[in-house]
Amino acid sequence: MSSSLSSLKLHLESLFNNSSLSFPCCNYFTNDEFLDELNGLVSTSDNFSMFHMNIRSLNANHSKLFQLMVTINHPFHVIVLSELWSYNIEFYKSLFPDFHFYYSLSNCSSIGGVGVFVNKSFAVTIRNDLILDCFSSDNQAESNFLELHKTDFNCLIGGFYRHPNCNIAKFSSSLECLFQSASFNKISSSIFLSGDLNLDLLKYETNKEISKYIDMLHGYNFLPFSTLPTRITDQSASLIDHVYFRANKKFPDCCILDNSINGCLVTDITDHLANIIVLPLNKPKSTSSARPFSRIFSAKNKSLFQNELRNTISVSDITGCSDPSLAYDIFFPL
Repeated sequence: MSSSLSSLKLHLESLFNNSSLSFPCCNYFTNDEFLDELNGLVSTSDNFSMFHMNIRSLNANHSKLFQLMVTINHPFHVIVLSELWSYNIEFYKSLFPDFHFYYSLSNCSSIGGVGVFVNKSFAVTIRNDLILDCFSSDNQAESNFLELHKTDFNCLIGGFYRHPNCNIAKFSSSLECLFQSASFNKISSSIFLSGDLNLDLLKYETNKEISKYIDMLHGYNFLPFSTLPTRITDQSASLIDHVYFRANKKFPDCCILDNSINGCLVTDITDHLANIIVLPLNKPKSTSSARPFSRIFSAKNKSLFQNELRNTISVSDITGCSDPSLAYDIFFPL
């Protein structure tokens, strides 16, 4: 596993070595280690943070998830949950009081689905025009796209759950069709894609479709944040829970990747670890500069002033007045 992991990192670095973006370090964290890292940030308030986890039934594991969030005690802006399952979903819309809940369920099974909790500090636009065409029996996936708006930061969130044992090539094609759509290409803000995609990136050398999938994402400038196994058992370790980032086209330095917290939170809620990201933000510099007031004494402006003056007062009333004080009062009445 260690050789596959090293090989993947080298491959990703070779793909993105000409990019202006640098890979954020990816690490494993316990709750305490995550909080220590968080306390080390210069400003914990001026950041964007996201949590993703395969919850394998929110109905079954909601109390464990709630307890985890209480223990972490960090107000994530976005919580993405994959493999939501359909049982009692409406009941859990108020699981986190400070969040709005958006979800998409499978049309053919009670298993699957993806949900996104968004902190109420953001205004949200549901992007129903962004459609991932994965509805066939051999290409099943659910997705949820939300545009988040705040005073100094906007982004698009895409949550995914791809069903296992489906055709990888067809899923890659569906994702690329989405990236090529007119609606997607109009998006200039930062983009975050996360979910359980059931694609083990560690197998990129032995599975050509996974290699093509990585190349396709690179072609659309998506930087992989997840480079460590997220599902670990006694017999195997796989990297199937992914997070991807594409920078704001107009302000590519909006997120400070070098100082970010990125990796996997160790938890036993399910057999998947959680993806966590905390990105410090750069505020856009003001393009307007203070300019002192000045008068431009051009021939045109002098002519405009004379015309305004003639329309305002009668010049003959002033020139024909022998009393200077009275003439001033006519020119500049109180």
